[in-house]
Amino acid sequence: TLPKDSLLKFNYNISNPYKAGLGLNYLAHYDTAINLQSSIHQFYKDQLNTSTSANAFLRHIKTQTTKDISWFENDFLSSNKKVDIKIKKTVKEGDSIRVFLKNNGQAVPIKLNSFSKKEKLTSQWLPVFDDTTSINVSKKARYFALDFEEKLPEKNRRNNYWDRKSIFHKPLQLRILQDIENPKYHQTFVIPVYDFNVNDGLILGTRIFNKGLFYPRNFNYSITPSYGLNSNAIQGSASIGFVHQLKPYGWSFIHAGISGRTESFAPGLLFTSYTPSVGISYRPKDFRSNLSQSINLRLVSIERESSVTFPLETPNYRVLNARYGYSNPNLTNLFNFNVNYELASNFSKLATTLNFRKLLKNNQWIDFRVYAGAFLFNDTRQDGDFFSFALDRPTDYLFDFNYLGRQESSNFVSQQFISAEGNFKSRLNPRFANRWITTASAETSIWKWVMAYSDIGLIKNTGVNSRFLYDSGIKLNLVQDYLELYFPMQSSLGFEPSLDHYDKRIRFKFSVSINT
Repeated sequence: TLPKDSLLKFNYNISNPYKAGLGLNYLAHYDTAINLQSSIHQFYKDQLNTSTSANAFLRHIKTQTTKDISWFENDFLSSNKKVDIKIKKTVKEGDSIRVFLKNNGQAVPIKLNSFSKKEKLTSQWLPVFDDTTSINVSKKARYFALDFEEKLPEKNRRNNYWDRKSIFHKPLQLRILQDIENPKYHQTFVIPVYDFNVNDGLILGTRIFNKGLFYPRNFNYSITPSYGLNSNAIQGSASIGFVHQLKPYGWSFIHAGISGRTESFAPGLLFTSYTPSVGISYRPKDFRSNLSQSINLRLVSIERESSVTFPLETPNYRVLNARYGYSNPNLTNLFNFNVNYELASNFSKLATTLNFRKLLKNNQWIDFRVYAGAFLFNDTRQDGDFFSFALDRPTDYLFDFNYLGRQESSNFVSQQFISAEGNFKSRLNPRFANRWITTASAETSIWKWVMAYSDIGLIKNTGVNSRFLYDSGIKLNLVQDYLELYFPMQSSLGFEPSLDHYDKRIRFKFSVSINT
C-alpha cells in the first residue's frame, strides 16, 4: 500500500509485485471458493473504462468468500512485518499428539499437515493467532509440516518441519557446492577452495558450512581444512557466529562469534590465531539510503612458531581491538570513515581513516584519503617496528591482510601493495613510526584505466624530528581491486625512473581470492 516512489528499487521491481501475486494466490489456496483467474477477469470487465481502486478490487473478492479475510486486507497488504510461524514442540497426550505453534511475525491463517512414515494423515487450517496456539492430531503422526505446499511468502521456512523421531527434528543432508536451501533438512554445504602464497604454494582445501544462497541465518558455522602443496603443511580456519535483529532500523543487528585459523607466515613456520568478537550495526529508517554504521570489539590472540634460523622476539601476544565504521557509498559520492583503537600489554594506539570519492560530470573521478595514527603509550623497543605504524607496507601483526609473502623484503612479492595505514607506494625512510603518523593520498583518472596518484605525510619517531615525505606516480587500474600497477615518478627520493633498479620500485595490487 506504500506509494511506489518510496520503495527500494528491488522492492519496486521485484518484491512488492511478487508479494501481491503470492498473497492473492495464498488467499485462493486458503479459500477454494475464490476462483482467482475468473475474479480478475470479471473485475476487469466490470471496471473497464471507469476509475477504480484497490479497495474496489478487495470488495469484489469479498463477495466470493464467507471467510474472514481481514488479515489479508489489514496486515498482509499494509505491513512490511515478515511472516514467520514455527513448530515449537510436540507433546504426546494420551491417544493424540499436541503440536505447539509460535507466531514470530505477521498474523495469517496457516495449514498444518501431518504424516505417518508412509502417508499423509491430516490437513487442517489454523485460524489467525498472534502469539502461540496448539492443536491435537492423531498419535500415528510422525512428521509435521506448516504450509507444506509452500504457498505462503514466509521469511523462514526452516522451522516449518518437525520429525518426532529425529534428534534434530529434521533429517541431516550433505550437499556438494552451495545451493538454494531446502527447509525440510538440516543442510551442510561442501565446496572446494583454493589460495596461494610463496611459502605454501598452491593451497587446496574444502569449506564446510551451513549458509544457503539466499536466506539469512541467525547461526552460522564454517570449517575450512586446507593443505599447502609446497610446504606440506596442514592449515585451515573455523568460525561460528550468531546474529540477532533487535528492530527494523537504527542500531538493529547484534552479532557475536569466535574464529580461529592456522596458516604459514614464514618458510616452515605457522601462526595460530583465536578471535572472539562482538558487534552491533546500524541502518537508517530510510531503507533507500546506503548509510551504515558499525561498532565491533574483538580480542586477537596470536601464537607464532619460531626456529633457530628465524627467532622471534614476540612469538605470542594479544591485542584488544575496538573499531567504529561509518559508510555511505553512492554512485557520485562515496564517503567512509573509521576509528580503530588497539590495546596490548606493551602499547596502546589510536588511528582513524577517512575516504572520499567523487564522480565528476565528465565521467572522471577523484579519490581522497586521510590517515592519522598515534601511540598513546609505546613500550615495544624489544619488538623493533613490528607494532609500529607503517608508511607503505604494514607488518600486519593482526593477520588481517592477504599477503602473498609476509617476511619477504627484496623479492618480487615484497612489492605487493596493500592499501592500509600510510598508503604510500614508494619505499621511503623512515618506513615506520613509533610515535605518530599523518598521511593524505589522492587519485584521479586521466584516461579510462590510467590514473595519477600522490601521497604526502608527516612521520614521527622517538628521539628524532618529524619528517615530511611525499610520492607521486601513475596507476594502471587494470581490474579494480584485483590487478593494479603503481609506477612511482617523483618522490622524496627524486625522479624515481632515473634511480637504480626501477623495476623493483614498481608496486602491484593482486588478489587470488575467488570472491574478489
